Amino acid sequence: MNITILIPTRNRFDELKKLLIYYKNQNFTGNIFLIDSSRINIFEKTKNFLKKLKNKRIKHFRFVGRPFECTKFVTNRIVTKYVCWSGDDDYYIVNGIKKSINILEKNQNIDALNGLSIVANFSKQNNLNFNNYSIYDNFYSSKTKSIERLVSILNNYKVPIFSIFRSKIFFKIMKCIPGRSQRNLCPTRIIHDEYLESLLIVNFNKIYNYNFPLLIRTVPKKKYAKLSIENLKKQNQLNFDQKKSVLFLEKTIFKLLKNNKNKKNF
Repeated sequence: MNITILIPTRNRFDELKKLLIYYKNQNFTGNIFLIDSSRINIFEKTKNFLKKLKNKRIKHFRFVGRPFECTKFVTNRIVTKYVCWSGDDDYYIVNGIKKSINILEKNQNIDALNGLSIVANFSKQNNLNFNNYSIYDNFYSSKTKSIERLVSILNNYKVPIFSIFRSKIFFKIMKCIPGRSQRNLCPTRIIHDEYLESLLIVNFNKIYNYNFPLLIRTVPKKKYAKLSIENLKKQNQLNFDQKKSVLFLEKTIFKLLKNNKNKKNF
């Protein structure tokens, strides 16, 4: 399968083990890149597990950083035509990936796509508990102009990252994101590690949505991004790092917009 799943992970061996066994049982034949920021003992534990798994298409990298700093670190190692991004508790439906690739192969006007996604919980027996689930509402927009897509996501924010991308466009996105050594350019994590990526994805991609099952998310009750967004919204006045990060995001998008009218609209 001509796709790479990118999975940043940190100190979550049990979750990662479940995920990799799932892909093995589903006969996933694409590449999997694990970018591991774990403590050394957990990194070694994962390394030993991978030896037993004996899947040469799983690559294990040691890199300590934020999730998209980790993603940027491995971008130049991607050789597949398509790519998708995942947490270590997100389960792509393998048949959904196959359908996505077939659509992208037949429709060059589609830059990226996502499908039906749900959020579910594991029971104590480690089975998915579908008595407790909800629809995960991905962002998508097939509007031709990037400024129209940007206005759409700013007016009704949803995350677009859980999509299947053409690698050549994904590379353009990652080129605009500061690496670990440049973190001071955009120090606030919720901006550096979510909002920036979301706006860049929407700028570069016409994203289509389909109704076939593509993703199961097993989001824990406490999620960093949710807490960070709430804390940012509560601020009566942004602090220095937050202002710096917002200005960096604005400057980055401005460079990509083609005329002053679009910049003003943004």
